[in-house]
Amino acid sequence: GVIASGESGDGHPGNSQWRHGYSHKAGIALSPLGGGLAAVWAERLTRADIFDALRARRCYGTTSSRIKLRFKANDHWMGADIPVSKDQLKAGLPIEMEIDVAGESDIDAIHLFRNGQIVHCMPGFGPSLSRRHRETLQIDDCTYLSAERFAYYYVRVIMKDGHMAWSSPVWFSVES
Repeated sequence: GVIASGESGDGHPGNSQWRHGYSHKAGIALSPLGGGLAAVWAERLTRADIFDALRARRCYGTTSSRIKLRFKANDHWMGADIPVSKDQLKAGLPIEMEIDVAGESDIDAIHLFRNGQIVHCMPGFGPSLSRRHRETLQIDDCTYLSAERFAYYYVRVIMKDGHMAWSSPVWFSVES
């Protein structure tokens, strides 16, 4: 799964400040956007549920902005690994994606990726957006790692103030 974490040593993880007085020191990489934040979709705000959500990869990262990002594919949360058969892909597997975003500034664009390539771009119209996107996954849309064939989808959100968020992927693994 995807998380973002920033620790600049200033005692404010995820909220580091651009400090010109320290930028000359080796090893300190500060950003005007601050450090990263990890976000988790947990059932409850308990330690056990947060770790369960992290293990299930129901998590995402932001550039220190409080961006709410929910991403599902075929009713499975981000981070899911969905087994599919070659026959389903040969016939064309319908993929229904749900993307919900709410941020602290207006949304500039939302990019939907398949296997690392942008397959759909949605312009933003304000600080929140809910969209559905449908496509058909074919066997030729899948990629390989060793002998395993799979496809993955994830979302990148770009806000007008420069902040961003990245979802964990949803994986479609081809059964042998």
